[in-house]
Amino acid sequence: MGPTATRFFFELLSLRNLIALAEFEVSAADRARKALDQARDTAHPGNGELAGRLLDIIREYREV
Repeated sequence: MGPTATRFFFELLSLRNLIALAEFEVSAADRARKALDQARDTAHPGNGELAGRLLDIIREYREV
């Protein structure tokens, strides 16, 4: 394999790994969102305030 082919191989390998990392981050964020949705939907009088505050924090962070 020549130097150009070697360079392209490693560039493609790096891109493949970056795509896999991005997909993992998206799935992790989706799991967190689902957990927060579940916390909101199952909030009881004693813990509803905490769940609401967590959602407020997430919304504030998203707006920054």
